[in-house]
Amino acid sequence: MKINFEFLKNDIDPETQVKFPYYFDGVEESEADFKVMFIGNSITYHEKKPDIGWLKDCGMAATDIESDYVHLVLKHIQKSHPRTRACVFNGGTWECDNFSEKKFASIKETVEQFKPNLVIVRIGENFSKENLKNGLDPEPSFEMLFNECKDHADKVLVTSLFWHHDILDDAIVRASKRVGVQYIDINDLGEVDENKALGQYEHAGICGHPGNLGMKRIAERIIEKL
Repeated sequence: MKINFEFLKNDIDPETQVKFPYYFDGVEESEADFKVMFIGNSITYHEKKPDIGWLKDCGMAATDIESDYVHLVLKHIQKSHPRTRACVFNGGTWECDNFSEKKFASIKETVEQFKPNLVIVRIGENFSKENLKNGLDPEPSFEMLFNECKDHADKVLVTSLFWHHDILDDAIVRASKRVGVQYIDINDLGEVDENKALGQYEHAGICGHPGNLGMKRIAERIIEKL
């Protein structure tokens, strides 16, 4: 079974990535004529955490908010939809709790209330390694998430993991086909060191995340499908 080494050594705690699961960007609600929701984990949105050397509020490990994949994609969308409002949601606690229905409720409520035109899902790296070893199937949870997004959005894009993991990536592929949402393969990017922030931080877990080049390439894959 193929598993990216960064997946195995990642120790960024999904429970402490954010104090509040989402934030908004772009125009105010009353001015918006297009809404996009990004659902992910630390790669999508991680608040400052000085004790591990992370001092930014953006996708880990971009050098600034303008360089993370979320804001690169948002900038592209704003070219055709200047009055875009974005919701950026960190679902890390849902991942690490085996995709529990209890913690899924926050994602579900936000999707239903925000009513996005477009949802971009890039999630999965924090699924319990122990439960994967014990044979817990992640596919139904991915399917539940994709169905929820599809029920409330005109278009849904889902990506593979950045750090390849056969079980999780295969589950995403099958669930996306079953639900009928568009799948984007990005896990080859995590195999290339130049796409990571290696040597830029003391904390090894941060260094394994996509740096500016990795973020740019993730954004390009997503933009290709828009």
